[in-house]
Parts: sequence; structure tokens; C-alpha cells
Amino acid sequence: MRCTIPVLFIAMAATATAQEGNLVLGGAPSLVKGDPAIRMVSQRVMITVNENSADVDAIYTLKNDGPASYIRIGFPEEGYGSFAAPYLEDLEAAQREKRTTKPFNAFVFFSLYVDGKAVEATQEAVNGIAKSHRLKLVHVGPKGTRRIRSVYRIPLGNGSTSSGGNLLQTAYDLSHGANWKGAIGEVEVLVQFRNARVPLPPTPIAAETLKLKSPFDSKALAALPRNTVYYRGFAKPTLVGTDTLRFYRKNVEPKEKDDVRLYFGYQPNKL
Repeated sequence: MRCTIPVLFIAMAATATAQEGNLVLGGAPSLVKGDPAIRMVSQRVMITVNENSADVDAIYTLKNDGPASYIRIGFPEEGYGSFAAPYLEDLEAAQREKRTTKPFNAFVFFSLYVDGKAVEATQEAVNGIAKSHRLKLVHVGPKGTRRIRSVYRIPLGNGSTSSGGNLLQTAYDLSHGANWKGAIGEVEVLVQFRNARVPLPPTPIAAETLKLKSPFDSKALAALPRNTVYYRGFAKPTLVGTDTLRFYRKNVEPKEKDDVRLYFGYQPNKL
């Protein structure tokens, strides 16, 4: 699907870039259209952090408390910084030239399954920003349950620190799925590190305890051990085995502050 362009995206993109660095993120599906009687019983997410990418495998269990219904679900695909810049430049040109553009696309791949069966999703732009939705119409029977699985790969995010060093990052947008009926019954996000810039075991530190001037504050980052993963999110993570952090909480009504943000693999400027 193609989109027309409003005029506010340049300022919005500049603000987001300053806060996020260079980042691509996905996240929980939202109820785009359909019966508000449907709730999300659980979501279980596995994120594998590789050298240059993150692989995400997520399972969402939906429960219908009402009559049979068709619902349209939407998965977010959003970019900031250098991942968004080419798309935003094209949006600006399209506005001048009065033409349409394709939806923003930054996933390396995206696959979707309903109750174990592979299905096709459509893609729809969010006007004016580097964001799109992967959409699917799903039928849920009376008092029925659906198991939705999304599998995708995103490039690892990064940002230049205040002294010219480099910091890796990745994210999971939990609050995007905040509009289902009631609270999400339980949320589990597992993050496995297979990245040479994070010696095992990874050590999580809450971002608010560091009191950073920005996420890319070189002075503060240089004082941390190399295996530090500083984070913000919906729960305090625990270590599982030697390479995995587990975020877990029951009865979650997600807000933006609950979105998982992970910063790791700091490298100082060698010059």
C-alpha cells in the first residue's frame, strides 16, 4: 500500500534521532480493528543478539471473551537515525513532487503464523514517519483462542557516544500492544547474547541508576565493565544460564516506559 505525505515528519525525525541513535525496532501487535472483547493472555518473546542483527521469535496468545469476530492485528516496524534517513528524504522529495511512496521497510525478513500455519501479512505505511505496520485479518471463534507467532530479523542499532566511541542497541516495543482488553496476562522477554562485544555473562544495570546525560554518555560508559547491558523496560531482568537475560511480569498494562531498550558493547574512540 502507498501513502501520501503530511508535513511534520522532519522535526519529528530529528527529535527521535537525537534520543534513539540509529535503531530499527519491532514489537507487540496492536488491535487495529475489531472486537474490544479480545484480550492478550500472554506474550513470550525470544531475542537473539547476533554480531550485526537481532533475531526475534515471538508468540502471542489471544482469547476472545465474546462472540465470533474478525480482528485486524498490526505489528510495528520503525526506524530512527541512519535507518530512517533515506526513507525520510524520499518522503520529503515525494511531497515536493506530489507522488506516493512505498511503506517503510527495514526488517531483513518477516514471517507470520496463525495457530502454526504460515500466513501472508500486508504492509501499510504510517504517514509522515519511518514506520509501517505488518497487518493481518484473523478470525477468532466465540470464546476462542488464537496463537499468533511473528519471526523477524532486524539490524542491530548503534550510536556514536559523546567522545566519538560506539554503542550497540536493540529494542522491543511492548506498549504498541497496549490496546487489547484489560492487562496482558503475562509477558516474558528473553534476550540471548551471541555478540563478541558482550563478554559472558551479560550484567544488566537499570538505566535510571546510571544517571546518564544521554544514552551515549562516554564518560559514564567508560567506567562500566565490558559485559554491562544497561536497560530500561517493564521488569528487572534475571540471568538465565550464562548468556540470556529474562524479563518477566504478570498483569502488564504497558506504557512507553515499559518498552525494552538495551544498550551494550561500548567501544571507546581509539584515536
